[in-house]
Order: sequence, then C-alpha cells, then structure tokens
Amino acid sequence: MRIGELARLAEVSPKAIRRYESLGLVAPTRHANGYREYDDDTIRLVREIRSLNRLGIPVEETRPFLDCLVAGSEHGDDCPESLAEYHRAITDLTTQIDILTARRDGLVQRLHEAARRTAGPLPEAPTHEGPQMTEIASITDDTFQQKVLDQQGTVLVDFWAEWCPPCHMIKPVLAEVASERADALTIYKLNTDENPLAVREYAIMSQPTLLLFRDGELVRTLVGARSKKKLLSELDAALQPHDRA
Repeated sequence: MRIGELARLAEVSPKAIRRYESLGLVAPTRHANGYREYDDDTIRLVREIRSLNRLGIPVEETRPFLDCLVAGSEHGDDCPESLAEYHRAITDLTTQIDILTARRDGLVQRLHEAARRTAGPLPEAPTHEGPQMTEIASITDDTFQQKVLDQQGTVLVDFWAEWCPPCHMIKPVLAEVASERADALTIYKLNTDENPLAVREYAIMSQPTLLLFRDGELVRTLVGARSKKKLLSELDAALQPHDRA
C-alpha cells in the first residue's frame, strides 16, 4: 500500500509516517521508481506508536515496543524492555505531576490570599426578578457511564475545579442554559480533582472544559469560560435533531 492508504488506516498523517521513517521506526520497501510500499505489519507498528504517544511516551522512545512486535509478540509490551520503558515514563510523569501540583497549590494559595484582600462588600440583591437558573447536578467517575454514556439525547459535562476562577465565572451561565434548554439538554458538572478517570479518559488539560455528548457519543469540546450568548451559539447547532456533526 502507499503512504496515503497507510495514513488513513493507521489514523495518522503522512507527515507523521515520514517522521517515523526518519527515526528508523518503520521501514517501507522502496521501488526503483522511488515509490514507497508498506505492508500490513506497518499498520500495526504505526498504530502502536500513535497509541503510546497519546499516553505520553515520546515517539523516539517507542522502539522497544516496536521491536517486541517485530519479534513476533502479540502485544508490544510483552517484552521486558517495554516494561522498563513503562517504568521510565511513569517515573517522568510522576515527577512532572509533583512539580505541577506544587505550582498549582502555590497559585491557589495566592489566589485565595488575593481574594481575601480585595473582596469588597457584597452587592445588594436585585429588586427585579432575574433569569431562571437550574442547579447543576454533580457526576463522578462511578456515575459517568450511567449518566452520560448510556443516555439517549444531549448531555453537556462541565469539567471544573474549585480553585479555578473561570469555572466559577461560567457556573451561572450553565445554570441559565440548563433552565432554558431543559427540554433538549442535560448539564452535569464533574470535579476534576476528585475524578481522575474521566479526566484521563478525555485528556482534560484545562478547566473549565465542556464536553457535549449525543446518545453517548462525544460530539463537541469547548475549552474555557464564555458568555451565555456565545455558549448558546456554539451549542444550538448540536442541539438540532438532525445535526450529527
């Protein structure tokens, strides 16, 4: 097969495959006319590279897994060298997590200190009736399957954190949208600090992140706080009965 077909079957770009070749991770058959020819085994190797890279293992460090497959193993991590690479990657990630956690805790502390210093008097309650707001129910790793993936219809999940100011900014916006779109949309919130499985599954890197599901299928990802008007404009197309984008 040619590089375009390989890229399609392995779900990567031709540019990525050329990079793998330059690193010596995959090797096509070269014809006299200059064309590269790839076999079915190469699909397996490229998919293994892609899968490992999504887990945080650099492309350059995937060689032990590829060698394991080439040697005839059913899985790329059936060999001792692959397990050693897992240990190395886990150690590196743990170090990064410790560093980022310390930075986050420092920022949270400073945020709270600044909020206490600058907090002014609470505004008076409005005399007119404000917009209707619906309390957003919480879900967890344990209830995600039942509340989101097994549900028919449209579900919006707000991945938030207590220490995240933009998360608190969008909270009333979501409450209003939940009320106004109650007949077409269910909204849940999920605390990212307390539910690592869902965070890891959907590669949540920023808060707030809004994931829109239809009939259990992820159809839209929205990152960051936004106004009610902007959020509705982004959601309305997905809320149309025949829109499967």
